[in-house]
Amino acid sequence: MSPGQGSSARRMRARQALQRAKRALQRGHRARARVWAWRAARLDPNWDLPWALLGWLSTDPRARRHYYIQALRRNPENRWVRQQLRALFAREDTSRAASRPAAPPRARPQPARRKAWAWALALTLMLSVALAARGLPSPWATARAAWVRLIATATP
Repeated sequence: MSPGQGSSARRMRARQALQRAKRALQRGHRARARVWAWRAARLDPNWDLPWALLGWLSTDPRARRHYYIQALRRNPENRWVRQQLRALFAREDTSRAASRPAAPPRARPQPARRKAWAWALALTLMLSVALAARGLPSPWATARAAWVRLIATATP
């Protein structure tokens, strides 16, 4: 068998697989149609129609874009695929624009946070006053006394 005959046999099997995909679609079996379209694409990877059908059957926009681009690589003249790809890009642009907020929301200070901060400050002040009233040495006074003793010792 010559190389041309092998490729024509593969193209024939790919056509049969695509026909089965078409029949599955007519019966409402999208998953089966996808399987047959994938087989057709594997049998003849240079044929644009299986890739276009895979793009049309895909529900994920990224997969759809990938399949349409594969179809255009095989046949840049395919107007239908170009039209589908343009529509897909337009939908992606509008969905991106709709998902962006117009302006970031302004952060307002929460009254509860203000109250919590005020309570923490008041509690700290009351604790400091209570310690001073009891006559307990502060940690800074203890640290200062240790520093003075360290400096007063003779250096060998």
